[in-house]
Amino acid sequence: MIKVPQEIDMDIPWLDQKLFSLGKFSLEIGEALSFVTVVIATFIISKVLRLAFNRIASKQGVIQHTSAYVIGRIIHYIVLFIGFIIALTALGFEITELALVASALGVGIGLGLQGLVNNFVSGLVLLLEKTVKVGDFVELNNGMVGEVIAIHMRSTWIRTNDNVDLLIPNSEMVSNTIP
Repeated sequence: MIKVPQEIDMDIPWLDQKLFSLGKFSLEIGEALSFVTVVIATFIISKVLRLAFNRIASKQGVIQHTSAYVIGRIIHYIVLFIGFIIALTALGFEITELALVASALGVGIGLGLQGLVNNFVSGLVLLLEKTVKVGDFVELNNGMVGEVIAIHMRSTWIRTNDNVDLLIPNSEMVSNTIP
């Protein structure tokens, strides 16, 4: 007769130690480790997905380099958003609590983070409309000329002819006339 164990006890007591408590919320070491693990895994998954997509896109040759860059950026933002939600649930937040936090953030964004949100949305407009693409040469309002090196979440990186790197807010790239 084969004996099957009833239950394996995987309780590790130090993971249940509280780091701090704030009202109803208390943070345990295990939850903090889960949060950090999910955040690190999110960045790794994002990098792997973007590299895999870029490799497939370059081998197939059906997607232009700029389109692959845009899709890679969108993949990155989506994976980070999903990973952040999962990381917050690993801390013990419930989805309903996250909805309350999101509504509070909405008010905060409306009042204090208008510039950041404006630059983020402008970055998405630049990436989707392709009015300015990586590799384009642009002339800024101050007369400087340079090549677009990267379009990030809130700014565009431009290298001038003098080999000087400039970070230009995306809202300026969208709202100002850049020949």
